Amino acid sequence: MADRGNNLKIIVSALKRLERISQSRRKNLMSVLTFDQQSTSDVCEHCGSAYPVSRGSVYADGTPFALYVAGMYGCEGDSIVVLTIAIARPVGDLPSAIALQVQLTATELQMSIIAPETSPWRNHTYLGRILTREEALSSPVKEVFFRIADLVVTTNSEVNAFLNS
Repeated sequence: MADRGNNLKIIVSALKRLERISQSRRKNLMSVLTFDQQSTSDVCEHCGSAYPVSRGSVYADGTPFALYVAGMYGCEGDSIVVLTIAIARPVGDLPSAIALQVQLTATELQMSIIAPETSPWRNHTYLGRILTREEALSSPVKEVFFRIADLVVTTNSEVNAFLNS
């Protein structure tokens, strides 16, 4: 009977932690997100051509909590953006990141999670570990990653102009 009582306490404690996490996630989703942007360039590993890069920090209600790097490629004839987003973790932990391929078709904006090894920023340790597709899709902050991606793609003037060119 003591074990049952102890197990119940553990379950109740876990449920309370989950509720706090859930409330925190809802707050992050409801926050006003803004970002800054810096323009730079890099060299394509595929074709050796220079391509534009927009990068910056993302803020929730004025507090920095994420980074993004958006490479704008046109070397294969299509306008493709590889967008890597890193969300800060508690102090001392590396961020978690996802890499997306973004492309505007005639009818929609398509975003696909790509393998970490295909991100041009896979070796940039400040971004933390880039999650696999499976990890990203099951991440408790998946919605936040995609909210940031939507924000960058639709309101970053350089990225938006590139996709709409």
